[in-house]
Amino acid sequence: PQKMAEQMRMRREPLMKENGARLMAEIVAPKLVSPHATPEVVERLKDSLAAVHVPSYIKALETVAGYNDFPPYGSITVPVLIVNGMDDPLAPPHMAEHMEREIPDSRRVMIPDCGHLSNMEKPEEFNQALLAFLLPGKEKS
Repeated sequence: PQKMAEQMRMRREPLMKENGARLMAEIVAPKLVSPHATPEVVERLKDSLAAVHVPSYIKALETVAGYNDFPPYGSITVPVLIVNGMDDPLAPPHMAEHMEREIPDSRRVMIPDCGHLSNMEKPEEFNQALLAFLLPGKEKS
C-alpha cells in the first residue's frame, strides 16, 4: 500500500502542472527501466508517457490503486505467461515467483538486465517468450 501510494504521488503531482505529462515522464521513466536500459529506450518510454491523455491516465491510476478485490491466483483456470524483468522495481522477481507457484497452469520467464517494461527494453527476448507460450514448438530458434 505504501509503495503504491508513492507510485501514485510520483505520477499525479507532476500531471497537475503545465506540461504535466512530460514532467511525469521525465520523473517516472528512469524508475521503470533497468539500470542497463539504453538511453534510446528511456527516451522512447519518456515520449510514450508524455503522450498520455492526462485525465484518462489519472483515472486509470486511481482505479489501479483503489482495486484490491483480486480473485485468488489459484482460481485462474487458463494458461498464464508471467514475463518479468530481473530489475523490475514495480513487480520484483519474488512477486513473479509467488504468482507462478499459485497459478496452476503458469509459466514464468525472467528477463535479465530488464526492468518493468520488458517489451521495450528487451523486445527480442519478450517476443521469444510470448511466441513460445502462444505457439509452442513454433518459436524462433
